[in-house]
Amino acid sequence: MSRGVFLAVVCGSAGLCGAGWGLAGPAGVLAAGICATVAAVTALRWSKVPPGPRTPSPSPGATPFENAEFARYRKVGGALSWSQVSLRHFDHALRPILERITAAVLLERAGVDTVAEPQAARDLLGPDLWKLADATRPRSDDSSAEPPHLDDVARLLRRLEDL
Repeated sequence: MSRGVFLAVVCGSAGLCGAGWGLAGPAGVLAAGICATVAAVTALRWSKVPPGPRTPSPSPGATPFENAEFARYRKVGGALSWSQVSLRHFDHALRPILERITAAVLLERAGVDTVAEPQAARDLLGPDLWKLADATRPRSDDSSAEPPHLDDVARLLRRLEDL
């Protein structure tokens, strides 16, 4: 803090305390003292702040994210995580991914178009697994309903791999 700022704070504090005594006696001095302290702390803080914008420095030991080019993997990981919150989260986060994977695998390996032949797809996967990837089923908006377990998702993916 520069000498001029310090002198201004001291003189201002003394004047404020004197005015407080004159207006309200001891209670006025207490209130004025609190105001003077706040003013002094503010002046000290402003005098210590460097001018101009500060650029954040990297924290020591921080490592850059190494697989930034694989953003899709992070999206799938996030969808898997959110899918266990509720049926609504499952239907809006993970089910669209499962629908695309299922459609691509069934078309490539079994020649079944899931949109044109949903019954054939259901027969190949079984009704319990088909409901996880059925694009014709309406999406749930119920945030309190239980979602399918991740073991069921794993069973669907294993079934698709086995085709």
